[in-house]
Amino acid sequence: MDEVNNKVADKVGPYHDGDTLVLRCLVIGGRPPPRISWYSGNTLVDASDGDSDIPKVRENELYLPLTRDNAAALSCRASNTKLAPPLVASLEIELY
Repeated sequence: MDEVNNKVADKVGPYHDGDTLVLRCLVIGGRPPPRISWYSGNTLVDASDGDSDIPKVRENELYLPLTRDNAAALSCRASNTKLAPPLVASLEIELY
């Protein structure tokens, strides 16, 4: 979700170099509750156990000052065990 709670998929923007991107990753369910991580390409930029006022929902809000270096594909990954691969949602940032 973006800064005004619109669901985003595939692509966000356009943004300008220096803008701050605000995104939220919501995860429903999971036992044990998942850890939510944000990646820019293959680089970890934020991770947390997430929290929410809604039972069984976890969320992680990302505030990312945009530069040419980090304006790559972003992905939110939810994982709760090493026995299964994480669930991943990816999107591309349009930067001008």
